[in-house]
Amino acid sequence: MQCPSCQFQNLPGSELCGRCATSMLLAASELDVNPPRARDRGGASRRASLFLHSIIRGLREDLHLIRGGQLDWKAPPPGFLWRNVIPGLSHLHVGQRLKGWSYLTSFLVFVAFSLLYLGTASGSIFLGIAFSIHSTAALDCVMQLAPRTSMLNRIGASFVVSAVLFGVLYFPVIFIMSRVAIPREMEEASYPFKAGDVVLVNSWREPQPGQIVLYEIPNVNQELGTDGHRRTILSIYGDRIDRIIAGPGQKVVWDDQTLKIDGKSSILRPMQPDAMPQRLEVTVPPDHYLIFPTTTPLMNAKLPVDFWEKMSLIPAGGVRGAVYFQTRPFGHIGRIK
Repeated sequence: MQCPSCQFQNLPGSELCGRCATSMLLAASELDVNPPRARDRGGASRRASLFLHSIIRGLREDLHLIRGGQLDWKAPPPGFLWRNVIPGLSHLHVGQRLKGWSYLTSFLVFVAFSLLYLGTASGSIFLGIAFSIHSTAALDCVMQLAPRTSMLNRIGASFVVSAVLFGVLYFPVIFIMSRVAIPREMEEASYPFKAGDVVLVNSWREPQPGQIVLYEIPNVNQELGTDGHRRTILSIYGDRIDRIIAGPGQKVVWDDQTLKIDGKSSILRPMQPDAMPQRLEVTVPPDHYLIFPTTTPLMNAKLPVDFWEKMSLIPAGGVRGAVYFQTRPFGHIGRIK
């Protein structure tokens, strides 16, 4: 058995070298050059954490170099950064006309398309492209202040710029739009709208008599008759569009196309008055609105008066919001009156 230190040949089974007294146990043991590896737990999250850490560290190093004058730093002219609210304005402000007009024009084009197709998948795609153009324009402005920044830090800066733009500008706009301009696509034809038409709904304001609103009809069943073997039952429910005629506590009399509210004549009319019965008298209970469902398919003057009354009294929570503008089809774009 050879000593690993002095190369002296010892007798087999020796624990110590006879020349230098080195332990022979290590020489006799076998080392596994491929030991078993621990299971990779959380490898993806660890790598992501290291990646973000490297970006933050790089940004700190760049900032330190900028402060020390070792990186090119151009002090932005007044108004250079806040003009990034609209892509291209900052470039035009410093005389970069080609970049400025390219960013501004392409952004406005895609915003216009996103508004034209509001409420559809195409509209969402166009809005995403417009946001990408905006982020790219803002990032280009930021990078011009430190042109020698590393590629890794440019990636980090793009995340920061996009997050700031979305949080400061886009999120408040989207939040407000989701209250005052909710797009609603008609799933089935309902006078005067056809299937596929898109309208805008304002859920911010309190419903008022005279407004055309999107509302939910309560689930009401009406037996139309029987032939001895089977019954015919009419069941109508779901979201509909029509005009609010009266509010809580008001007494309404509809008599031969003439409307009186609390004894006074009113110019208000449902959207399709020809569908109404000859006479209908209703007192609106608290927390309800009176909306004659004249645009609802199958509603007509031959149906029983009590069925009309049940269908017309809508709980306040069932009114989704005012319908005020039609965006599609393009030939019918305009206000709804």
